[in-house]
Amino acid sequence: PAIAEARSAIPDERITQHVHDALALAPELQHAQVTISTSAGAVKLSGWTRSESDMATLEELASRVEGVREVRSHLRIRAESTSRRLD
Repeated sequence: PAIAEARSAIPDERITQHVHDALALAPELQHAQVTISTSAGAVKLSGWTRSESDMATLEELASRVEGVREVRSHLRIRAESTSRRLD
């Protein structure tokens, strides 16, 4: 059984590409700056997004990709800069 499972496993590079493709199809996330890496089916998302809601969406979309066993989020929230320096 373990040998059959190993043969049917999706390569990490393909998982990474499929996660990238899934995130690219979400126009509401175009502002996000995300790096994706995969090791043994565990996807690591790192980078920046604008809100906790966007972060949850990124994690959810990644988790739906075939072959993903786990999503590890190292995402941070960065608000859009609206402050101006007053001198």
